[in-house]
Parts: sequence; C-alpha cells; structure tokens
Amino acid sequence: MVNHNIALETKKMIIASAIMGFSGILSETSMNVAFPILVRIFDTSLGKITWLATAYLLCVAITITLSSYLKQRFESRMIFLFTCTFFFIGTFIGSVATSFDLLLVARVMQGISTGLSIPLTFNLVIYYIPAQKLGQWMGFSSMIMSLAPSIGATFGGLLVDIVGWRMIFITILPIPVISFLIGFSAFKKNEKPNTQNNFDFLAFALLTIALTVLLIFISKIEAQIFDGKMLLLFLITFTCFVVRSLSSKKIFLNIKILTNIDFLTAVIPFAIYQFINIGGNFIIPSYLQLGFGVSSLLAGLSLFPGTVAAVLLNPIFGKIYDRHGEKQLILLGNLLTFISLIMMLFTTNTMGFLGLLTIYMLFSLGRVMAFSILNVSALKKLKNNQKTDGTAILQTAQQFSGAIGTSIVSLITVSSPNIKIGMHNSLMLFIIMIVFIFIILVIRYGENFCSCE
Repeated sequence: MVNHNIALETKKMIIASAIMGFSGILSETSMNVAFPILVRIFDTSLGKITWLATAYLLCVAITITLSSYLKQRFESRMIFLFTCTFFFIGTFIGSVATSFDLLLVARVMQGISTGLSIPLTFNLVIYYIPAQKLGQWMGFSSMIMSLAPSIGATFGGLLVDIVGWRMIFITILPIPVISFLIGFSAFKKNEKPNTQNNFDFLAFALLTIALTVLLIFISKIEAQIFDGKMLLLFLITFTCFVVRSLSSKKIFLNIKILTNIDFLTAVIPFAIYQFINIGGNFIIPSYLQLGFGVSSLLAGLSLFPGTVAAVLLNPIFGKIYDRHGEKQLILLGNLLTFISLIMMLFTTNTMGFLGLLTIYMLFSLGRVMAFSILNVSALKKLKNNQKTDGTAILQTAQQFSGAIGTSIVSLITVSSPNIKIGMHNSLMLFIIMIVFIFIILVIRYGENFCSCE
C-alpha cells in the first residue's frame, strides 16, 4: 500500500507561506477602507490616495509573473525568508509613515512580498503533496488566504473607527513573525536551483509595461474616462510580449502552455469567476445602502456569512475532488452560481438585506466550489516543468480579472438611472458570463459532458 502521509515539515512550509499570503491580502482589503481618512490626513486628492491600492496591485501582479523564473533560480527557503523579512519591514514603515510617499513605499514592499508568497504557496503544494491529496491541500491553502478578503473590510473599518488607520499595520505586523517562526526550520536547503538560466529581460519589460498601462486604463474607466491611447499602448506592448515570448529561448513566463486546451478551458472560467466575485462584492454594499437604506456595517456584513461558509468548505471540496474528480463539482458549482444570480435578478427590486444575505450564501457556495476546483484542475493538467508557469498565469489572471470586474461594474452603476437598475444590469452581465462558462465546459468535456463519470 502506498503511503500518502505528509511530513510535518511539508505542512509547516505550506501553512507558513499561506499565512504570508493571508497577511498580504488582509493588508490590501483592510487599507481600502482607510482611504477617505488618508485624504484628509495627507491633505491630498482621493485619486492620489488610490495609488496606494494601484501600486500595491501592480507590484503583486508583476512579481507573480516572475514567480516561475524565481522558483527555478532560487531555493524556496530563500524566497520565503526574503518574503517574511521584506513584508515585515514594509509593514513597519507603514505603521510609522508620516508622509504619503513613505506610505506608498510601504505598500510597494507589501505588494512585492504578497506577489512572492501567493505563488510560492501553490508551488509548494504542487511539488510536495501527493496527487491523491492535491485537491484537499490546494483547498486548505486557498482557505487560509481567502479568509483575508472575508474579514478585511470589517477588520479595517473597525480599526479605523476605533483606534486609527496605523493600527491596521501594527496589528498585521506580528503575522510575518509568526510565519517566519513556523517556516524557518521547515524549509530545508534541499533544492538545486538552476543558475544557468538566462532571464528574458525584454519579455519581462514588455509585460510590465503592458500590465502597468492596463491598470492605468482600468483606473480611468472607473473614473468614467475612456483613454483610447492607453488601450492602444496596452495592445501593442502585450502583442510584442507575446511575439517575444513565443520566439525567445530565454526564460521568463512560458505562455505556450495556453495552447493546452485543458489548461485554457480552466483559466478562462477561473478568471470569469473572479470578475463576477469582485464585481459583485463592489456593487452589493452600495445596492443595500442606497436601495434599501441599510447601514454601511450591515451592508458589509451581508457578504460575510456566505463568504466565510464557502471558504471553510474549500478543503472539503478539495477532498471530494481527490476522490471523485472534477467534472461534477465544477458543473454543480456553475449551476448553483447561475441559479443564485437568476434569483437575485428576479428579486432585485425587493430583495433587501435578508434576501440578499440568503441568496449570496448559495452564490458563494457555487462560485467557490467551481473556482477552487478549476484552480487545482488547471495545474494538474500540466507537466511538472510547466506548473510554476501555470500558477503564475492563473494568479495574474485572478488579479486583473478582479480589477476589471470592479471597473466594469462601476461603469455600469454610474451609467444607470439608480442603484437597483445598476444592480439589475450587472446581474445580467454576470448571467451571460456564466452561460459562456457552460459553453466552455461543453468544449472542455466534449462528449462526456452529460455522462456521470
């Protein structure tokens, strides 16, 4: 009988790295609540303050694209120790920052650290966990990191209201220390990094420019400004990146794996789910506050039960995947998401706080079920030497699809006569996207789509 027991050191490595991902995401979601106060404290515009989020997101995304190369070039132990140290220093700087520029430096450091820790966590699971338990441990790792956005807004709001915005940094400061203590002895110097790989600086520079321009374009869309020049510049630089990547023999990010139909038909739904999730979370609090007079606290809490319940079920979804495969879970998750969105659509004018809270639980259950299994399945379809690139592509897609989701829903909202119509129109878009996912899944499973195997 094959022994599928997992070494204690392996568990500690994954948990320590996932905790670092949790701390980074928590810092992002909790700091957003403090922006109105920071405008007054630093006597500047909201547009400038939002760069604390924009720069953070950009650093996360760019660093994630580097993760595949860094995994080959450096030991996991070195990456982990750097992440803990760099994040701690950045968080400390944020806690004592007396100027906007210094606070921006802190956010950049936190963003780089988060961009290292998220793919490191999933790469550790992929390389150290046996295939028979891969789904369970991917779900467990996702659960740890997904708890951060579930509590981030509430956590940040309470601290800002009671003790001030600096306490966000001060409260998070011990987390990288705890992670360091858990992981320090677990990460062994047992890897042999490849120091001979030539890094493709041109491909990296082109993708960095493309992602930066895309983020600026997205931020302008949120402000109801369509910048055609920015869009054109993005398309040019991204096309140049693709051409360079397909022709270069140097190492950066292997986008050729997107020609793997099993991987591609998982990445696209994965990104769409993040679009719907972040876009929905953006409009729901405003919908309840402006449409039904619900308080800001209750509006935020409307998302909490469903999100936490679904996140805690992540390891169970993973265990079911390990035993029975992916298809039933993904199809069921997509169906539950579709049904919940239809229910919201037909009750948009009357749903209110309790109705939305109840339906959102069904929505979260379905979305997380499909989303988490697609993440595992996408990576499992790749060869071992392609999985770090797969992780980088998935995590980059997740970052930017969420940002685009916020921008598009924001544009729909401000273009609508009132918040209820904005909610209705956003739900229509989400439903169309879920139907599109069904079409992709038909392609993915082919003639086996309707089978029970």
